[in-house]
Amino acid sequence: MPALTNSDRPNVQSPGSDLTRPKGGWLFAILAALIAYGSLYPFGFAIPATPAAAWAAFLADVRLPVSRGDVLGNVALFVPLGAIGVIVLPARTLLGRAGATLALSLSLAIALQAAQIYLPSRTPALGDAAWNVIGTAAGVALGAGVASRVTRLPAAAFPLPAAIVLVWLAAELVPFVPSLDWQGFKDSVKPLLRGEFALAPAALHAAGVLLAGEAIARTTDSRRAAAFVALATSAVLLAKTLVVTQRLDLSVLAGFALGLAAWLAIRMLPATRRGAFVAVALASAYVIAALAPFELAASPNRFAWMPFAGLLSGSMLANTQALLTAALVFAGLSWIAREARGSARAAGIGVAGLALLLELAQIYIHGRSPGITEPILALVIGYAVGAWPAAVPASERRPVPAPAAVDTHDSPERRASPGWLAWASKLAIACVAIAIPIAVVLRLPGIPYNVAELFRAGGAFPVLLVFALALLWTGAAPVLISEWMNAAPRRDWHLPPLAFAAGLASLALLWLSVTAESVADIAGSSNLYWFVTNKDIWGSWARHAFLALDAPGIIGFLERCVRYAALYGPVATFPAFLFLVLDAARKDLLGGRRIAKWLVSGGLWLWLCKGIAFDWSSTDNLNELIARDAFFGLGGGGYLYLLVVLFAANVVWLASMPLRPAAALAGVVATLVALPCGWWLLTHGLEPRVEKYGNVFSGAQFLLGPDRARLLGEDVLFVRWAVVQLGAVIVATAGARIARARPIARAGS
Repeated sequence: MPALTNSDRPNVQSPGSDLTRPKGGWLFAILAALIAYGSLYPFGFAIPATPAAAWAAFLADVRLPVSRGDVLGNVALFVPLGAIGVIVLPARTLLGRAGATLALSLSLAIALQAAQIYLPSRTPALGDAAWNVIGTAAGVALGAGVASRVTRLPAAAFPLPAAIVLVWLAAELVPFVPSLDWQGFKDSVKPLLRGEFALAPAALHAAGVLLAGEAIARTTDSRRAAAFVALATSAVLLAKTLVVTQRLDLSVLAGFALGLAAWLAIRMLPATRRGAFVAVALASAYVIAALAPFELAASPNRFAWMPFAGLLSGSMLANTQALLTAALVFAGLSWIAREARGSARAAGIGVAGLALLLELAQIYIHGRSPGITEPILALVIGYAVGAWPAAVPASERRPVPAPAAVDTHDSPERRASPGWLAWASKLAIACVAIAIPIAVVLRLPGIPYNVAELFRAGGAFPVLLVFALALLWTGAAPVLISEWMNAAPRRDWHLPPLAFAAGLASLALLWLSVTAESVADIAGSSNLYWFVTNKDIWGSWARHAFLALDAPGIIGFLERCVRYAALYGPVATFPAFLFLVLDAARKDLLGGRRIAKWLVSGGLWLWLCKGIAFDWSSTDNLNELIARDAFFGLGGGGYLYLLVVLFAANVVWLASMPLRPAAALAGVVATLVALPCGWWLLTHGLEPRVEKYGNVFSGAQFLLGPDRARLLGEDVLFVRWAVVQLGAVIVATAGARIARARPIARAGS
């Protein structure tokens, strides 16, 4: 038998290696973000009367809260973070992952408690951070056993049916704290003795038992599944009498009995028919629970556009239970669709549509609080279920092959097409992730008035989603321009019209999300008709033509479009040019003649943009804020163009680099270095002293300060600008990567 060469040997990875480790750092980050969201809601920040005294009191108070509710809440909040962190954080050993998880959770807990100093509605305490770390340690202990097993699996595939069963147990038994107190046992069964019953909870309990039975049946044979389901329902009923705050009433008993009986009746049916039956039961129970108590409200209820707003008021335990119940329904429907060879993500979108319709119906139902939370939750869960790796049977596991070198920016014809549904889900998640921070910022004290009054409908969440799409377009448009032009040599002169079209698309999105006054402030007033007909700036023939047309509204609209497209031109042109060069070089299509065409067409377009947006501008902001005599003899516009070039280079680098640790670290360092460079270019491009309406302020103060009268220090302005620049780079990079990942038909298909 010939000896194996190195290229022939199977690449068997050791436990804990990068190839066998689950790539779930994003899940840890999402959990941390959700914890921060809940800890800082409703974001009513205010500076204490004596900040130094507030900090001193915070640091001096090291007492541990002893209230059972506080302890349970602070511990349970960080348990999932610990369990996930010990599985997915990048470290070679279990001890290293546990240490990293504890360190990160401690930093997060202390940072959140410190931030609550500026929240009058919250009471910061270091003792809460101690309980948070204890909860993390408990989560680490729970996840350690799973972590040692997960790192040895090729796909790190924890069975999805097992996860469904765990969510069912969580929805039924939260907060998982047992009590052997006799009085507590009597209190838990009193509702049953009084015969308390409600239709909606009974329907949800029955559907939950059916779903758990179906999940168990997918992992074992039907005979053993029947015994397991009966045992699980009995154990949960018994546990409800022992877990604090749990109640055993007739709704629970009837729901469990009905669910178990229904499962025993359908267990011998084919899997597809069982799944359809369970899906109908889940959807029906969800509709019943959403429309109860079936009474019309005297006046319409207020719809909460802020995600998770309703879950952060009232009883946190009740809200958590409601959230887990909704998550169980959404996960069950998406999983059943996946098991039926369908798309879990498509099912998630469908369930989100159903949830949105029911939430809108709750506007007119007595005692309900409709909101956007559950539709968003359905989308996220549908995407997660669709992305969940399939479990690999032990008999089918093979050594993990060495990964082949993959060019992540191969030609569109060779790029794998993920499907429009998956791509749209990523785009929707990105829009939500951008809109939520903007909604938070709009509620902060002391934000610039031009930001507070920027959006339509007072900054309603749907408006912010459209604005998020406009921001993502800033990074996506240059990618689309470069790919279109690189597809054929005859398109080398298409940069100006494509950049102009990108500006019009951006303006359309802004018109849907930003007030007309704000658009006018950006693009300038429409005064061309007046100047042509009264000042003869284009000659008498133009004056006669304009008067004959007698359409100042249409001319003003077209002028607004042209002015905005010219102002937007550099933002689209510079990154498009860099993408063109990189993509052409990667495909070996770069030549001196092509570069000359791009430089000539792009240069003429930028010169025209400069003339329209700056030299012939019609807005005082541009004329007053841009520096006349800037440093090194450059005009302020030159520095601002260099700022756009810096922004474009940063975005193109981050969007084009491979997703490897070394490249990511280099990208982060370069982005951080670009922040002070961007601040230097901004301050030299804007006028340092502007006198208007009796106030004296700098251009940076006008853009970043709360108003013209209250002046902020240079350090505060720099921090604000760093947040703006960093956010713009991240959002534009996300838009560029999403555009690159869009589905493209394969050649010949």
